[in-house]
Amino acid sequence: MTLKPISITFDQTYSNKIRMIQEAISDPTTHRMIVEGLVDTGYANALKTLHSERRISDSDLKNSIGQLPEHLRAFLDS
Repeated sequence: MTLKPISITFDQTYSNKIRMIQEAISDPTTHRMIVEGLVDTGYANALKTLHSERRISDSDLKNSIGQLPEHLRAFLDS
């Protein structure tokens, strides 16, 4: 797999939202960690939706779950 760098620039509104998220997290965190967490959450939601619509198989779901952090794996079990 070839990694392709992605650069994202946020306007002031989104920068403020990210800072607010940072303030709500008790552990020190970076903008990158916040964005990665949001992508993981979106990925988990996409898997759940695609599986419930039968657009991915049980096997595909099972294989994809391994790419999620533990707390989001439980989300897919609900």
